[in-house]
Amino acid sequence: MKKAISILSGFLFAATLLAASPTQQGTYEARIEPLADLGEVEGNVGVPIRGAFGYYFSQNFHVGVCMSFAKKEFESYWGKANLWGLGLYGEFSLDRDWPVVPYIGLTGTFLDDSNDNRDVVLVLTVSPGLKVSLSEYISLSVQANWNAATEDIYQFERRIVIPSDLDTIRGAGEATGVTGAVALRFLL
Repeated sequence: MKKAISILSGFLFAATLLAASPTQQGTYEARIEPLADLGEVEGNVGVPIRGAFGYYFSQNFHVGVCMSFAKKEFESYWGKANLWGLGLYGEFSLDRDWPVVPYIGLTGTFLDDSNDNRDVVLVLTVSPGLKVSLSEYISLSVQANWNAATEDIYQFERRIVIPSDLDTIRGAGEATGVTGAVALRFLL
């Protein structure tokens, strides 16, 4: 948590030194964002990452598609697996000639593991954040994500593994979780 606060503080300081460049209707945006768990989440190996591609329908609103990848250990809902995500998102920005532009996003993502059992989970995410332009075509953003899933995938804790049936795992988790992201955005 201290790391997230340090990153946010540095971002806000840098934002005061830069001016935001407004986006135009008809502009495309590509972005890459490493995700960080802000709660007690077990089972991550490496950094989960998401890429997105969107289109601005107006100066303040854009929609797009996103794809994510994470590698999980045994202490997760999926056990040991490569986890893929595919979804749609929308984002509304309050573009006010400020050095920092606040925004709110809504994403719906289907998560699936690379195993044959096909445990698909739908995750809805609300993402308030801030973005600042580094140049005319590049911006940096930081956001907090509140996630609500159709299964208890957050803070999952394995309790019992039944030896006679290795595919059956009993555990406990929560259907909501909080993550954060820092994204590099490119206007095309």
